[in-house]
Amino acid sequence: MRRPAADVRVLAFLLVLALGAFAVLAALPASSAALVMPQGWLAVLYSLALAGAVSLLYLITYAGLDAKSPSTLIVVGAGRSTEGLTMEDAASLFTDEEFIVQRVDGLVRIGQLRRAGDNLHLTLHGRMFLESFLLPRRIMGLQHWGG
Repeated sequence: MRRPAADVRVLAFLLVLALGAFAVLAALPASSAALVMPQGWLAVLYSLALAGAVSLLYLITYAGLDAKSPSTLIVVGAGRSTEGLTMEDAASLFTDEEFIVQRVDGLVRIGQLRRAGDNLHLTLHGRMFLESFLLPRRIMGLQHWGG
């Protein structure tokens, strides 16, 4: 077994496959489905929309969770410390490898960034990812970043 190069695409394929299987089960007569399925097409569509939205949310955030999380590093460091974790100890847990290199490599691997020499450029996939966060903020009249 190995990690697929386009892991987000594989996850998307598996989630679409699961939603398709759910739709097929929902179309079967109630007596042949082993699961308790939603009753009526409106309930089925609502269930598919909810599952699809949660799946999409997971896919959108997966790229950011792929590398080590700063919060996880701090919690693990505090758990390993018998006397508690000082701010200096917490700061020493982080290197450019955890924060920059792994994240950039992951974003290039899944196609959100592309390298051109020493520069990184946003791809169409990366722009769509960015817009998924910025559009709701624009709709609410908020700044791009911050509260």
